[in-house]
Amino acid sequence: MSIINILHNKAIEFADEAVIARHKGNPASVKELYFRAFQLEKEAALYAPLNAEDTTPRHILIRSAASLAILSEQYEEAEKLIALGLAGSPPDFIKKQLNELAASVRAKKIEKRKTGSIQFIGLFTYANANENEIKIQDSNPPFLHTLIAPTKQIKSLVREYFLEKVDVKASISDNGLLLMQEMRRAI
Repeated sequence: MSIINILHNKAIEFADEAVIARHKGNPASVKELYFRAFQLEKEAALYAPLNAEDTTPRHILIRSAASLAILSEQYEEAEKLIALGLAGSPPDFIKKQLNELAASVRAKKIEKRKTGSIQFIGLFTYANANENEIKIQDSNPPFLHTLIAPTKQIKSLVREYFLEKVDVKASISDNGLLLMQEMRRAI
């Protein structure tokens, strides 16, 4: 069995576990399991040969990885995979599916902006008062959030919470930036 098949099969296992977790009412596990499935499927897609006579299997893996990225809310990753898939002259049916996924990502990003806020827990790892930004490493799934905050607020937050696990509330601006609202120690 090739490395591509092993990665793909493990990705399917994680995706199946996510479906089971959803039915059991465990949303935190669902996102993490889909994220793991996405990572493996993306790796399988990138291992698939570029110069093969038939690139359909590679395009199928790319499409699948993009779909899993959407399910794990990794929209930028999904967009990159969709662009990669469309750039490689996919078969018409895959091209249609990739375009549908692209429309889905656009809709999800708009929906996310409309909610207007986000809350997450992570490690406060970076602050730059000159650039008015801080970064929080979210561990579920691993993701680095960049937030915008006033210099005065950043200095205060650094003194109190730097390199600690924090619970963050932020609003989402019209152009998709995260604006710091509240930070406190995570329990």
